[in-house]
Amino acid sequence: MNLSISDELELFSKELQRYMSPHALEKLAREIGFVQRKSKYRAQDLVALCVWLSENIANTSLTQLCSRLEANTGISMSPEGLNQRFNSQAIQFLQQLLAHLLHQQFCSSSKIPTLYTNYFRRIRVLDSTHFGVRKRFWV
Repeated sequence: MNLSISDELELFSKELQRYMSPHALEKLAREIGFVQRKSKYRAQDLVALCVWLSENIANTSLTQLCSRLEANTGISMSPEGLNQRFNSQAIQFLQQLLAHLLHQQFCSSSKIPTLYTNYFRRIRVLDSTHFGVRKRFWV
């Protein structure tokens, strides 16, 4: 199965909306220190800019990012102002957001029925990585 970048972003968008409301994003951003006071540039705007509005954010100029931000959210910001917002708290916020989504995805999965655990002693991941299951989990 080969997904295009837009398909991958669409899937990520649905998962993000399913697990994180704008209020939850703001709360997480406040806990981390990315948001300290109310301003026009919110946590959801950072997520939108980094995930949906720019396919290759690392190679896009700050001026172009500011233009995309204004066109899509109505927030006008100078390139230097945006540059100052790409700080360690922004990175930590995005890392925590991804960690939260992964946690929700894997922890909400239902357990494998015990009928199947009798037949399997290890798990193979798509890239051929494998790891053993501890004997205490064997039935």
